[in-house]
Amino acid sequence: MEDDGSLAGIVVRHLRARGHDARAVASAEEALDLVRSGFRPTVVLLDINLPGASGWDLLRSGGLRAAGSPPVYVVSATSVPPARLREFGVAGFLPKPFAVRRSSRSWSATAARPTEPRPPLLREDSMLSDLAMIALMTACLLFFLGLIWLCDRLAR
Repeated sequence: MEDDGSLAGIVVRHLRARGHDARAVASAEEALDLVRSGFRPTVVLLDINLPGASGWDLLRSGGLRAAGSPPVYVVSATSVPPARLREFGVAGFLPKPFAVRRSSRSWSATAARPTEPRPPLLREDSMLSDLAMIALMTACLLFFLGLIWLCDRLAR
């Protein structure tokens, strides 16, 4: 589920080229309609910020149970706390932008697993992504503090 048509198109083309029956929908409501029509995805890539109901709303509603509760990867340009991902039992988190080829290996591996209950898994490098974000924010803060100091020195 992705409301950015160009990103959805890239992912769908990539997956179809590898033999998957990939479908793109732009809203949670469209996803529920697709499931009601009988489509059973083996994996779901779920954008959180969708028009209408959010991705969290879809997960909260249990609408994917009718599709056999496929593994869900949350896709978002904003960071999502690991506790929030665990709360909804998602299979992983993909920060936008992401490398389709590299990420599709994770989806394929998850989709190939038996449909028995699975413990929630986070992407192996999610902690590294969080650390990189903290390092970037720290660098920005230090830059602005240095800029303030420099402006103060020049004003004297």
